[in-house]
Amino acid sequence: MHQSEQNKTAISQIIAKKKSPALKSRGTSPFFGTTVKEEISVSLKLIDATGGQKAFHYHDLQSPMEFDGTSEIAISTSRKSIKIFGKNLNELFDGIIQHRVMWIKELSNSFHFQQEAKEPIVEEILIEEL
Repeated sequence: MHQSEQNKTAISQIIAKKKSPALKSRGTSPFFGTTVKEEISVSLKLIDATGGQKAFHYHDLQSPMEFDGTSEIAISTSRKSIKIFGKNLNELFDGIIQHRVMWIKELSNSFHFQQEAKEPIVEEILIEEL
């Protein structure tokens, strides 16, 4: 079978496939959503405090991704530098490196959020041109 025919068949199968429950995010954090453990996310959506959004495909993220152990995650693409600042970011970093985090949301109003002791908080998402 010719490659273009194989692609048409594969695309048809993807479209006809029953929708995965992984398309809805899991977890209880107001700051990020993950897929179920058996699934991975295709992209990472970042939502700022005003509701503005940017998305990056995981295949565009470059290694190494860095985490300082407490309050800063650094990710880059060929054209952007992404820094995520907050508290207790271990679980978030683990989800990112496993391609399970679907979205991350920046804190919009710290006065209305009550943090549990070890719960992750995303205080700021900074995206800059390289």
